[in-house]
Amino acid sequence: MPKKAYIASSFKLADKVREVEHLLEKAGYTVICKWWTGLDYIPGEGRTLNQKSDLVSNAEFYSSPGCETAFKRDFSAVKECDFFVLVAGDVPRPFNGANIELGIAIGADKFCFSVGVLDNSALYYPVIKCKDNIELLSQIKKWTSNSMKLPCGCVMRKEGEQFTIIPCSLGCENYKLALEKSRERGNRIIYT
Repeated sequence: MPKKAYIASSFKLADKVREVEHLLEKAGYTVICKWWTGLDYIPGEGRTLNQKSDLVSNAEFYSSPGCETAFKRDFSAVKECDFFVLVAGDVPRPFNGANIELGIAIGADKFCFSVGVLDNSALYYPVIKCKDNIELLSQIKKWTSNSMKLPCGCVMRKEGEQFTIIPCSLGCENYKLALEKSRERGNRIIYT
């Protein structure tokens, strides 16, 4: 069972992030790279990188060593995680860094989940959207325990003798092959 989770969001939603963190850890998952806990504290300045971002010019912010360190740490953690969770609020809002992290996770074929309300965007299509933390945990358990992600991005999920296949694209050769093999074996298939 995949165990490592990366949580993306905004510092403004840190309380909701902590709720998801505790929920996942209580269920036995490991949350990696807890950026909301002050990992970005800048020694000698008495503030975090996030606090600094509001006080300096873009040029000064992006040239700071802490910015590069945070990028490398977060990028590495997104690639290391088994699944990705985007924590959104009760109303749609922009997510600058979190959307970049989500794109990295999708590109790395991670299972991606969201909890909360997202803007309507076709780019959120592959994300498994959950209305609350209870549904989030249920979906994480469902998709990470009996599923297999193919290198192309297709997902195959088995429950008993029934398969669910989510194609990365309708023209995908792996998807067509998986359908053919499932039919040969007489498996019941649900297309999503």
